[in-house]
Amino acid sequence: MHTFDKSGFDVGAKVGREAVAKTEKLMDDARAEQRLRLRWLLAVISFMGFFAVAMALKIRDLAKQREKERNQSGPGEQPTAGVS
Repeated sequence: MHTFDKSGFDVGAKVGREAVAKTEKLMDDARAEQRLRLRWLLAVISFMGFFAVAMALKIRDLAKQREKERNQSGPGEQPTAGVS
C-alpha cells in the first residue's frame, strides 16, 4: 500500500503559507493607505467647498456694495471704485 509522507508536503506548504501571510500583510497595508488617502481627499474637498462658498458670498457682498454706491451717486457723479 502507498503511504503519504507529510514531511515533504509540510516543506512546500510552509512556503505557500508564508506567501499567503505576506500577501495578506501587503493587502492590509494597502487598505490602510487607501483609507488614509480617502480621508485626506474628503478633507480637501470639504475645504475647497467651504472656500468656494466663502468666495461666492464675498462676490455677492461686493456686488451689493457696488450697486449701493451706484444708486447713491448723483446723476453726473462717478462712483468711487474700490473705496470702502
